Amino acid sequence: MLGIDIVSIERIEKIIQRRERFLTRVFSKEEIEEVKNRKNFYEALAGKFACKEAVIKALGGGLSPKDISVMHKKDGSPYVILSSRAKKKFESFMVNSIAVSISHSGGFAVSVAMLVKEAI
Repeated sequence: MLGIDIVSIERIEKIIQRRERFLTRVFSKEEIEEVKNRKNFYEALAGKFACKEAVIKALGGGLSPKDISVMHKKDGSPYVILSSRAKKKFESFMVNSIAVSISHSGGFAVSVAMLVKEAI
């Protein structure tokens, strides 16, 4: 399964500025901590949000953005951490992993998520 999402960085910025509660309703403490001191704070959050939505689509829907945490390795590549609810959906697909990618350009953040079954 494959999921993709695109979001306006400006839209995410305006939502957060109007309703700061949006941050804690959508993002984990660890996600916020990872980007809080970045110059491109809103761009980073928009990328995380698009990634969450792409993962939800790849898993067939029925999840909340809070069910997925998007973090980054030291090399900058993103990875996801699933809640127990999201893990159940993931396991139902009989795959090994979720590959994700995030990009930003022209005021938008886009992400793709793909369920991967690797030969063992």
